Amino acid sequence: MKNRNILNSIKYIAIALIPFLMMSCGDEDQSAPITTRAYYACDDDIVIEIEINQSSIYAGIFKGKELLMVRNLQRDSESKVALYSTHDLTIKFVGDGLEVTAPKRKISGCYVSESEMERRGPRDTYYYVSNNGAFITTHNLSKDRIRLTLEVGQNVMLDTILPQVRAASGAKYEQGDVMFWAKQNTAMLIYQGLLYGHCVVMFEDEMAVEPCSDTALHAGVVSFLKSELSDEIDFISEDDRMYSAEHADINQDGKDEIFVALVSPYFCGTGGCTWYILNPDFTLLGKYSVSDFPIYISNTQSNGYRDLYVKSDGKYHTLKFNDGYPSNPSVEPVFDLFSHPEYTTGGTVRVLEWAYLRGCSF
Repeated sequence: MKNRNILNSIKYIAIALIPFLMMSCGDEDQSAPITTRAYYACDDDIVIEIEINQSSIYAGIFKGKELLMVRNLQRDSESKVALYSTHDLTIKFVGDGLEVTAPKRKISGCYVSESEMERRGPRDTYYYVSNNGAFITTHNLSKDRIRLTLEVGQNVMLDTILPQVRAASGAKYEQGDVMFWAKQNTAMLIYQGLLYGHCVVMFEDEMAVEPCSDTALHAGVVSFLKSELSDEIDFISEDDRMYSAEHADINQDGKDEIFVALVSPYFCGTGGCTWYILNPDFTLLGKYSVSDFPIYISNTQSNGYRDLYVKSDGKYHTLKFNDGYPSNPSVEPVFDLFSHPEYTTGGTVRVLEWAYLRGCSF
């Protein structure tokens, strides 16, 4: 979401803080995850539910209460507008509305609807991403049945209805060679003997955090950027003067370094965006290019600094500190992040996870 248009759409997203009880057989109720979503009401009683990720969206299309289809759509990095597509669905954000192209369905007149959010009340649909990048959608048909969809890349691998079965905890659904087990904010899926593990629900209450509320951090980053970009800042439009920042201690000195991502089209290309690491006093530690977000901080170290896993050109690369981190991640060793035990056991720390959504001006 490297276009300011998507930031304009975000102001219409209602923050959903509605607890929903997932019933498990013979055990205590499990509180469902807190999520963020937006509803768009369209002509012919069609409703589209949108969940926004860094470079993709989830779209659930309903007619009344019937779920017609759900898709994970990737952002078109070549487009100058917020355009997302998959093999049979395209969605473009236009102001407070959507333009939808679906070959098998005519969908028109879609505008954001807070009343639809209120009318629907407790959440029925959940979106998960697994440790190997697969997308899983569950839709509650009743208190003991769900419809589950599994997407791998652009392919819908599974679309089935599962009954709930007895479980010691959480909510477990199983039939044939499919088993889905959800507990609080995580889940696992086994399908045809393959494990889709460490599934985490997308969009918890982190989205409710005001991105520039840390005034000291904001002031320090803005001062650095204006100095760093002084030779070109007059040529950068206001829409392109956007950054996202988070902090983490990467050299174990008890003080946090600051990660700063520049997330507008001026600083981003097809390979990724420009970002910085600043010392705790807001001086430059390093500048990096062609990178995507989030960035993962490893438990392993090199020369006193923790290794970083950075995505560039669609692959993760390992950055090791040697009098500084390498400035171009794309030429560093490729790392299979999602199958590595450090990731699957939760050993890494993510920063700049919401870089494309949390924009501060400088």
